[in-house]
Amino acid sequence: MRLGSLLVLLSLGACSSGSDEPEAKLWTVHDFLALKDKLDREGEPVSLGGWQPRELLVEGGQPLRFVPGAQAGAHGLTLWPAVTGGGAASFVITEIWENHPEPWVQPVWAPRDSGGRPVSGALNVFPVGEKSTFYSPFWRAEELLTEQVDESTYRSSRDVLSGKFTRRSGTIILCPIVPAGTGFADDGNGTLHPMTRAPVTLKPVPPEAPHPGWLPRELSGGWVDGVRVDYYDFGGDHAPADEQNLREATAYFFVRRAGERPLPLAAVLQADALRHSLVRRVDVVLPEGAAPFVPAERGDLKTLLEGRELIVPAAPAGFGDYALRVAADPSCFSAANFPAACDWLDSPARLEALPSGARIVRPVQLAIGVVLP
Repeated sequence: MRLGSLLVLLSLGACSSGSDEPEAKLWTVHDFLALKDKLDREGEPVSLGGWQPRELLVEGGQPLRFVPGAQAGAHGLTLWPAVTGGGAASFVITEIWENHPEPWVQPVWAPRDSGGRPVSGALNVFPVGEKSTFYSPFWRAEELLTEQVDESTYRSSRDVLSGKFTRRSGTIILCPIVPAGTGFADDGNGTLHPMTRAPVTLKPVPPEAPHPGWLPRELSGGWVDGVRVDYYDFGGDHAPADEQNLREATAYFFVRRAGERPLPLAAVLQADALRHSLVRRVDVVLPEGAAPFVPAERGDLKTLLEGRELIVPAAPAGFGDYALRVAADPSCFSAANFPAACDWLDSPARLEALPSGARIVRPVQLAIGVVLP
């Protein structure tokens, strides 16, 4: 075990040893599923860093979050609305850390023959699973070039440690380990963008492809200590890092008041969001008079926001790219030159220009898979 990893483990133990420090928590998609029916002491759904499990992962037959219809088949990850670089985007949340030391990078081992070619039937090997203190979905791809190798050569860390191979290191890949059967929000007619309702691309991700910007079409299989696991491969170059230490970016989430849960509005991500899948939650208190844009035909979104006690002003139809963005003064919705007439609160620079008290940095980090457009 590396010294840095040992120190982090000790610090995690201190956080849960009865001291005044808040408990370090990590929730994965496995937890989203396991905690979907759990209530807190007040009888409300539990909060995972500000989000409820049923918001993050929709069970089959349950209403979808941002588009009409119900989830078809098994459980699916919700696509959340976002803006990056001025354009509409979306993302899924696969891990949430609260009061936790910085997530770090572990290796994932890919069996290869001596020429560096994939081996039929051989699966990647993860050193830890989602229940481990050391788990994060960010992995350093390492190819194991082996003279005599087949599908059973490597199935655990022990196999790797005792193996004879040439190691070839690659990029950092985003591969969250998820429960079997996990999909994405889909009413049976395909996954739709939460803002535009346009079809979202799902297709295979080439190995270590740099931040492709689409959703992986199928689950991949791997090994953890000889046990087969499922994971989604979102490709490589999703997070800058210094050795094992990942560098986070900021993601802005609107709230009605300080301390409340994020509202179902478009989050504001960095302009190069595809390269920043580890983000820090920063809350932005809705300025007085500001309001979200909801196209006239999106009664579903109007109902969703009114359920969180938001006032939804009258607005024109269309302009789906702007759905769920926040305008400083919604009177611009009726302007002849809409949407150019609006002062949109949809960029990091614009939000950083708000009074300092309007932004609250939270002890919460997320792993997100960003989808463009």
